[in-house]
Amino acid sequence: MGPNFQTLGEFIIEKQSEFKYSTGEFSRLINALRLAVKVVNHKVNKEGLIDIIWGCSK
Repeated sequence: MGPNFQTLGEFIIEKQSEFKYSTGEFSRLINALRLAVKVVNHKVNKEGLIDIIWGCSK
């Protein structure tokens, strides 16, 4: 059996409960960054990096 991997979202939820005064604001920030990275990754894979760079400069 291979190693067990934990997603970033799972890790954040698990660790947040360990901090008594946690408001969840940092968790929301990390999740927003995670979503942004997924969107960029999708666009790079779909269109290619060169097309994205040239599209932004026009």
